[in-house]
Amino acid sequence: MVETEEIAWDLTLIFKSDEEIHQTIQNARNEAEKIEKDYRGKIDSTKTTANDILHLLELMESLQEKSEGLFYYGQLKVSADQTNKAALEQQNTLKNFRIEIKKKIAFVELELGKLLEGNDEFLRSPILKHYHHYLEKTLRKHKHTLSEVEENLILEKDLNGVIAWSNFRAEWLGSKPFETVIDSKKKTFYWSEAQGLMRSPDRTNRKNTIVAVMDALNEDGNIFSSSLRNICANHVMMARRRNYDTMTSSLITNDISQEMIDNLYAAIEDNLDIFHEILLLKAKILGTEKLLGEDLWAPIPREGEKSKKITWTEAKETVSRILYNFDDEFGKMADKMFIENHIDASPRKGKRGGAFCSTNEYAKECFILQSFNETFDDISTLAHEMGHAIHGYLTVEAQTLINWDISYCIAECASEFVRFLLIDNMKETVTDSQKRVILFNHLEDLAISIFEVGSRTQFEKSLYSAIEAGEYLDTEKISKLFLKSRTDYFGDAIEFLPQQKHDWMWKPHYFRIDLRFYNYPYVFAELIVLALYNKFRKEGESFKPEFKDFLAAGSSKSPQELVKDMGMDLTKKEFWQMGLDEMRTILKDVKSLF
Repeated sequence: MVETEEIAWDLTLIFKSDEEIHQTIQNARNEAEKIEKDYRGKIDSTKTTANDILHLLELMESLQEKSEGLFYYGQLKVSADQTNKAALEQQNTLKNFRIEIKKKIAFVELELGKLLEGNDEFLRSPILKHYHHYLEKTLRKHKHTLSEVEENLILEKDLNGVIAWSNFRAEWLGSKPFETVIDSKKKTFYWSEAQGLMRSPDRTNRKNTIVAVMDALNEDGNIFSSSLRNICANHVMMARRRNYDTMTSSLITNDISQEMIDNLYAAIEDNLDIFHEILLLKAKILGTEKLLGEDLWAPIPREGEKSKKITWTEAKETVSRILYNFDDEFGKMADKMFIENHIDASPRKGKRGGAFCSTNEYAKECFILQSFNETFDDISTLAHEMGHAIHGYLTVEAQTLINWDISYCIAECASEFVRFLLIDNMKETVTDSQKRVILFNHLEDLAISIFEVGSRTQFEKSLYSAIEAGEYLDTEKISKLFLKSRTDYFGDAIEFLPQQKHDWMWKPHYFRIDLRFYNYPYVFAELIVLALYNKFRKEGESFKPEFKDFLAAGSSKSPQELVKDMGMDLTKKEFWQMGLDEMRTILKDVKSLF
């Protein structure tokens, strides 16, 4: 980066000292013991009142604030540097403590679910009005909950099982050095820099990076295949235990229905020609008959000018400006993130790949991690993650902690909406040549989010089907399944490099143990945002209060209820087709520029 100052977050905003951490652990332990003493064996009682449940939920929120705040503090420290031994040791301590607390209070969800099964008046009680939807979700989940002993055994098993596999893969990837030739010079780099090199304006640099990274990862293929095989096999086993299919847990977590997913994917697969046209348009721009694999993540060339590097200062000013232009409250939230150092953006050895925004329960603050490599993709990522932060702060202000747990299908709406704002702002302030690039990039981002990410769900389905059929998932088998899912969606519009069949190894989404089928919520949200942004363009200022209410609701309503409040219906295939029709219009407009 041109700017030499380290862009690192200030985690003392969560805990100022180890002493505060130790005291918070003790306070949480005391609260968990009090909940156990006062409520174990007493929730499912004919004497239980709505006030009793209200008091219990308030106690649970206080405990969750501490235990989850501690755990995600540890996650943040390690994400910034997965080679930091002290941070890893602390993360392990906080992870074990979280499991301890979860085991101690596991009875609450079990007893509460049993109470709700026979007493639906609690779902309608005005005393519990702020928790109605949480109670509905608890009842839905209860149908697949095991005994307390079994649930606690699962927590213990996962700690040194699938959680360990997931963390091991991430730590290995973050600390592994790669070597290739960039600009005719030998270069050693780490994963936090690799993704920027894969998007280099120079085709040779891109290809060299992809080949070097994929070959190096394939040398350690057993690590990645063992991790994925065990994580997926564990999920299949738990699905059988809980008496549901492999997708049901994600439907419950995301608070949606199978009908919505089926209609979503039916619409997508009816419109694959959109994706193929975009891929072939990019190939034409880059001078090839069909898209080359090394060009999948390539920037398109700027006519008569080199790709301009974007400094961190410029990125901050741009994101802040577009948010103030939309709404003063949004702009002030962004300023807070920048001024108080809530963002870790410098690439470094050991840093976790990708980007995320995390809302910390204890501090009631949001934190963003990304690796900023001075490209337009990086400023787009910053805008996207800032949208998450705004969503987080609006929810924190309006809801109690239980309703912070936003469905992943809605959680991407604010982030993508802000990215759309960035696109609209930049296309009005740049040259015609730059405008073509920005609008094509916007179209391509939509295509990746809807079609490429959509194909990942089909890949994950194939993994579970293979396991259920008794097949062994070694590196080659997984890579074949991955390549098939890609081919089904990409068709013959692209010619991948042989090494790219191993792309699954670096995508963290497949290795998340807390939520399987992590990919389709991005598709879900992208099509919702296409509809929301179209609504904003039509309604202008009157849209903004309605949209802020939509975001501030958190998880106090289901995605279907939230979207219905905005005049839409997620259960209809026609809704998803509406978003895809909007994408056809964008494609037509972009094609006219080239």
